[in-house]
Amino acid sequence: HAAVGEPGALDLAGAVVAAAAAVSSAVAEEGPRGGARAQEASVEEELEGAEERRDGSSPASRRDPALSRRAVPPAEARSAWVKVGLIGLASVLISSTGLCMRLAEVDGEILYNVLSVTFFSELTKFVIACGVTYATPTAQRTVWDARSLAAFAPGAVGYFVLNNVRYYMIRQVNPGLLAIVWNMKILTLGLFYKLPPFRRDFNRQQWMGALLLVAGSSMAELSQWGTKNDEGQSNTGGAAGAGIVAFALVLTSFSAVACEYAYKATPLPLSRQNMILYAYGSGLNFL
Repeated sequence: HAAVGEPGALDLAGAVVAAAAAVSSAVAEEGPRGGARAQEASVEEELEGAEERRDGSSPASRRDPALSRRAVPPAEARSAWVKVGLIGLASVLISSTGLCMRLAEVDGEILYNVLSVTFFSELTKFVIACGVTYATPTAQRTVWDARSLAAFAPGAVGYFVLNNVRYYMIRQVNPGLLAIVWNMKILTLGLFYKLPPFRRDFNRQQWMGALLLVAGSSMAELSQWGTKNDEGQSNTGGAAGAGIVAFALVLTSFSAVACEYAYKATPLPLSRQNMILYAYGSGLNFL
């Protein structure tokens, strides 16, 4: 009909062509936008997958904190509680050391040889380190060398002097007060870490925290200055007590930093490194 020029046929053909053009335009316009949305969704999925691989969580657990808490593996939770228990046990043992030393005194005097006590304690630790070493197949195949022995010498000598000075320090200073003042070593530790080989930098907040801790410990020391306990012994030891505590603080900080360097600088298993350290302690106290 369009060929013969009928008006109705022309209108119908125009409508069909217009509809086809509109459909083509819509498809052409939707194509880029649909592809862009698909690409955006793909990028979002990739980012979520990368985040999940990085921190071990899923998008659902990040949206719901309860799911994240429930997702902690039981083995990791047990390991965390074991660490907390060990830290608590170490705190109790360290805090009770001075009290046990004071209780072992008779009329304010130490009636045993302090070198022999330190010798037996170092020997016991050496035997335990030997047992752990020979129970571990990988540790058995490692050998000592002169470099490893030399690396542990400074820290071992420092702890040898400190472990024996500790008895006389307890006689001068009240054990409870000493436990508080002993926290002042955080400042001397920071100063030693600033030196080679570590050269660690601490920010202003860390130094401020160390200074506040030292200030609090100093106030505890000054509050007991000149006072005596029920047995008539000085709680602070006067100038002699302050001097020996200051010497011990510097010595324990130096020994700790020296031992940390030795542990990190020697390619030996931990049990082998402990054997070297405790062998030094046993030998020096025996001599």
